[in-house]
Amino acid sequence: MITSSRKIVAGLLSTAMVLTSVVGLTASVFADTTTTTTTTTSSNFSRSLTVGSRGSDVTALQTILASKGYLMVSPTGYFGSLTRRALAAWQAAAGISPAVGYFGPITRAYLATNGSLTVVTTSTPGCPAGAMFNYMTGAACASTPVVTTGGTWTPDGTDGSITLSYVSYAPASQTLKKGDTNKPLISVKLQAVNGKTAVTRMDVHFSERPWLDFGSLNLTDASGNILATKTLTGASDVTEVTVGSDYLVRFDNISPIVVTPGNDMIVAVAGNVLAASDKITGQSVYVAIPAGSIRTINGKNYTDSIGLSSGQGSAPVNGTGNVVVLSSTGSKGAIYTRIDPTSPATKTTVVTSANQVKTGVTLGVFGLKSQNQNSTINGLAFNLNDNTNVAPGTIYSNVRLSVNGQTYGSNAITVVGSNPPGTATTTTFSNLSIPLSQDAWVPVTLLADVQSGVTGVSASSTLVASGIVGVDSNYNTVDVTNAGNQTSTDNVYTTSGISVTAPTASIGSCTGATNTTSNNKCTVTMSFTVTNVGNNDIFISKTPSIALATSSTPATASTTLQSINLAAGAGDTTQAYDVTSGGSRTFTYQGTFSQIAGGGFESFKIAAIKFGVIGTDGSADNGSQNLTVSSDTASLINFGLEPLFVSQTL
Repeated sequence: MITSSRKIVAGLLSTAMVLTSVVGLTASVFADTTTTTTTTTSSNFSRSLTVGSRGSDVTALQTILASKGYLMVSPTGYFGSLTRRALAAWQAAAGISPAVGYFGPITRAYLATNGSLTVVTTSTPGCPAGAMFNYMTGAACASTPVVTTGGTWTPDGTDGSITLSYVSYAPASQTLKKGDTNKPLISVKLQAVNGKTAVTRMDVHFSERPWLDFGSLNLTDASGNILATKTLTGASDVTEVTVGSDYLVRFDNISPIVVTPGNDMIVAVAGNVLAASDKITGQSVYVAIPAGSIRTINGKNYTDSIGLSSGQGSAPVNGTGNVVVLSSTGSKGAIYTRIDPTSPATKTTVVTSANQVKTGVTLGVFGLKSQNQNSTINGLAFNLNDNTNVAPGTIYSNVRLSVNGQTYGSNAITVVGSNPPGTATTTTFSNLSIPLSQDAWVPVTLLADVQSGVTGVSASSTLVASGIVGVDSNYNTVDVTNAGNQTSTDNVYTTSGISVTAPTASIGSCTGATNTTSNNKCTVTMSFTVTNVGNNDIFISKTPSIALATSSTPATASTTLQSINLAAGAGDTTQAYDVTSGGSRTFTYQGTFSQIAGGGFESFKIAAIKFGVIGTDGSADNGSQNLTVSSDTASLINFGLEPLFVSQTL
């Protein structure tokens, strides 16, 4: 027995020596055989892509989306619904509008500049991804990067960990409707301690079979960026933990989510509710991320499993799980309207021609937004409102829309009911295809050509809410109950016109502050610059009471103004100052405003500036646009003058 034992020991020692030699040989052979592979995917796309497209360019697009963490399936070369959703999410994150998942000229141009993809994979024989020790040499693999598409995790030797806590980024209780997309269901905050740590897998639990309620789930950050997607086609995509009450969905295809100390991260599980399902009946579904749901790896390649061990979100049951009530009604795209901030300013003066059509005049810029779903607008209607008893059909032609560089023509301008000229007429647009990304305002510009000879006309335009026609991404008719009529500010059409800039007003010395006689007065200085934006000279009277329309409060107050500091011009007449076409002149008026009887608050303002094309002070409105005309809107400007106002308590 002793002899046999010694033989066995000797044999083992001999074998060990041989193995040591082999290991030493292996170490020397593989010591410098680390390989690096670099793959570049071209982004020179020659065509637009949409659902149903096939080909190598689809594969290239899917590869790019996967590398950026938006598409979590292997490239197939077929453009399906998953590719559309991933593309829409990436477009939104990249600031590409509209972000609807259509790979058109705008996105292609963006990728031509920003979209080339380089994936670098470094590998060492004996050190597969995630290995702690080289199975060939026995050396540590800690310095070997683990590279995955769209993310890189390089262990740095630190012994870090992640602390998990529940956060209310996703509501603890909410109601979702059929067709709701990317709605946060539950969320947690990740905090790294002692060193950077990565999340490589994440589970979420549901109280009922989730594939009956959700078409897919997204893993997102707090900015809505999609980190991973899990498609739910049936029971095979889910693990049944407890029959009828606990179903696990695993995100095991995620690139490492790296969390560093001091840089906390919120991660949410978001759901895409099925647009049509007879299993959605208004039931409550509980969602949780219990203990052991999240797999992590730290800088020493140590793995750990964490989750919510107690409290909110710790179990898919009533009282601890986030509750989602699934409404039996569908979630339609709801349309909102507004005047876009880029719409022309109040009463914009548009100079027209006596004998030529003025083309491309902006009547107004209107904003459209779709809530709940992406939508497509197929029809719009606008009222054209004239405020000076002129039929809009004689003002405008070639009414059209401009949206995202696309131009749409309208149907003919028609009278609304039996309304006479001077009231609203309507123009309608049909066969439109205006995409609205969810929760993003889209400007819609209404344009027209203005007929020759149109002058003395003030007109506005109204987007008619009831005329909005469209469908959402689930092909439901859009809901317009939240949309309201939106009216643009007046355009003032004139063959001659002025603009007023740099209006200022100031009060000088006051006398008789407690006096109730005519000595109770203050000096006033008012100044503004007039620019002639028309094609002909215009004239402003040298008599302030003719040139200006003023008002005072109270009615017992009186004012006196006189013009000063205005040098003579070559075209001036004895009665008027000449402002040549394209020229500017600055007018400064000084005077007093006083209160005849009584004390208290008093104000004075310039309400309008009058002008004409004849340099004489005519006595009547005879169509000559002389300097006394006050009823003709072409001969005065009464907007943008708010700074020409002073007040004082006397």
